[in-house]
Amino acid sequence: MIEIGDWILTACGAAVHRECETAVVADLHLGYAESRQQRGDAVPTRDLSTTLLPIQSLMQSLSLTRLVIAGDLFQQGPIESILSSLESWLSQNQFTITIIPGNHDRGMSRFADRFDVQSEMMLGEWHVVHGDDEIPEGLVVQGHLHPCIRWRGLSGSCFLMSEQHLILPALAPDASGVNVIGRREWSGYRCLGLVEGELLDFGTKLFDHCQ
Repeated sequence: MIEIGDWILTACGAAVHRECETAVVADLHLGYAESRQQRGDAVPTRDLSTTLLPIQSLMQSLSLTRLVIAGDLFQQGPIESILSSLESWLSQNQFTITIIPGNHDRGMSRFADRFDVQSEMMLGEWHVVHGDDEIPEGLVVQGHLHPCIRWRGLSGSCFLMSEQHLILPALAPDASGVNVIGRREWSGYRCLGLVEGELLDFGTKLFDHCQ
């Protein structure tokens, strides 16, 4: 874990706002395997509880009270069987969940009677959004961009962070991601990569390299 300002960044891809006792994750893209299967691809499905186990362990170890999913919980809209599994998983844990729908979560508002669904929310002074729409002014946490690092044999998703902006890694293992190396639009951002189960701090110098 690495603490930066209001946030604790973790090796499971969650950003923790300790003061609000809340973990934020993004881009799980559940149902990806099912959508591939509908196209005739022979890919295995993943058990939801196994997928969420690292997050569950983090929530319990830090005694967090809320999990926020900052968009793209699903790959192609809500799937009832996965929603039911998510409800069952939540019933076994001592925290609540808030879902901020992303561009892949069309129709999620229909389930507001079963889940806390919000278009955005505040954690302290930070706006939490998915990021596929206009970004609010001020301090912002977002997903959507799927940043990753592929450099000198290393490969993994990553956090990007500046004083006012925190971009979350995609938790979906099948998300190809946008390689941040040499991307000048993120000059000055700090890169923290999720590589082989560890959180590695690459600082800001990666953006000085060419792809």
